[in-house]
Amino acid sequence: MATTYLNRSSATETLRNEGVEAGDTMLANLANHGKGPRYKIINGRALYTREDLLAWINEQPVIEPRSRTSKATPSAVSTVAPAMIDGRRGRSKRSASSAA
Repeated sequence: MATTYLNRSSATETLRNEGVEAGDTMLANLANHGKGPRYKIINGRALYTREDLLAWINEQPVIEPRSRTSKATPSAVSTVAPAMIDGRRGRSKRSASSAA
């Protein structure tokens, strides 16, 4: 049986039909960064197989949502050291002496 190849537009539509929120340029952007589903370049065009698209979907990690009922404990609350207020690490000797 011959393999059917999908251009990026058809591949994107296939991803959308599988529930993936895919923008029109998503596959091109992923390919540009060396990520995304496998593809072949034929006559200067990226072509995908449905099998490779589905395999890529299944390879994505499952991320469990955080519980909305958990409350921060005092040890989990971050504090800001006084020297880091306003994004400054503190005054240098030069600026401290001129402020006096």
